[in-house]
Amino acid sequence: TLSYFEIYNELINDLFDPRNVKLGLGGDSNFGMKVRGLKEKDVTGAEECFALLQNAERRRKFVDMRTSFNRRSHSSSIIQLNVKVRANPTAACESSASPQLYKTASFFLVDLASSSSSSELEAQGSNMHKSLYTLRLIL
Repeated sequence: TLSYFEIYNELINDLFDPRNVKLGLGGDSNFGMKVRGLKEKDVTGAEECFALLQNAERRRKFVDMRTSFNRRSHSSSIIQLNVKVRANPTAACESSASPQLYKTASFFLVDLASSSSSSELEAQGSNMHKSLYTLRLIL
C-alpha cells in the first residue's frame, strides 16, 4: 500500500484525499503510532506509484518565490510504502489469509520543510520544531 501526507503547521493532511485534513495520531498494534484516517492506496508497480504521487504532489503547501521556477515547500511530506511479499513463494499452501506466509516491511521517504532565509527559519522555528516532533512520533 502507498500513503502520502504532509505535516504543515502541526497539522497532518492526507495528500491522496483533500478532504482528509487535520488528521490525528493513534496507536496501532502492528505499526506503533499511525496517522488515523490516512488513505492507503493498493499499488502493484512503480508506474502506478509515480502517477499517484505526481497527482497528489499538487496538493502540497508551497510558497512561490521571486522566480517562477523557484518554489519552496513549507511542509514536511512523508511517503509511506508498505510492502508485503510471500515468505516462501514455492510453498504449496494456497491460503492467503495465513500471516505466516508473508513478510512485510514499511519504507518512509521524508521531504523536510525548507525555508528561504535564516530570518524566515527563525520566524517559523517554533512551528517547524513542533512539526518535526509530530513526525518523530509517526516514524
